[in-house]
Amino acid sequence: MDERVPVVFGAAALAGPRDALLLDAGVAVDAAAGAVARLPAAAAGHRIGCACCQPRGAAAEAPGRLFLARARGEMPFFRRVLVSVADPAAVRAAVLEDRLLAGRYRLD
Repeated sequence: MDERVPVVFGAAALAGPRDALLLDAGVAVDAAAGAVARLPAAAAGHRIGCACCQPRGAAAEAPGRLFLARARGEMPFFRRVLVSVADPAAVRAAVLEDRLLAGRYRLD
């Protein structure tokens, strides 16, 4: 059995009380989601050319922070993440390619 949190894509209005909702920065929410997270407008990272790391990007940072907030009890426990963003392909790629996210989430 796959215990990772399922990630689905759709309209914010489809979110239920056991869902987390991932939105773009600045988008108003009028949904029943139990937890809401937003993609930051710009990802923070080290200076260009930094040899120590590659910035993960907004599409990977937001779901990562969402999972940590869930684990720490800082937001309601959710069973699914509903992604409703302008660029769903970026989030889909992050879940598939980012090893940390791939261990926590699965595409449904």
